[in-house]
Amino acid sequence: LEIASDIVFQKTEEYFFSMAGSDFVKFSKKNILWILPGKEAEIKNYFKTNYIDFESKEDVLNLAGFVSNLLGKNPNHNLKR
Repeated sequence: LEIASDIVFQKTEEYFFSMAGSDFVKFSKKNILWILPGKEAEIKNYFKTNYIDFESKEDVLNLAGFVSNLLGKNPNHNLKR
């Protein structure tokens, strides 16, 4: 067995969310604003006052909690890794 080129593996984590019965979408600023158009001002303000690293589990969970509060739901969200 001979390999013709180098192979590089990289472990990554990505986070996704869904809204009541909808498909899962990647957790990103663009997707949050797209799926919650009526909450645009509050979400933009959150991003202005909080740096969000979308590769950080803690940052994503904090943002998910904020979104859940905006929707008047408890923070038991559908966050999948």
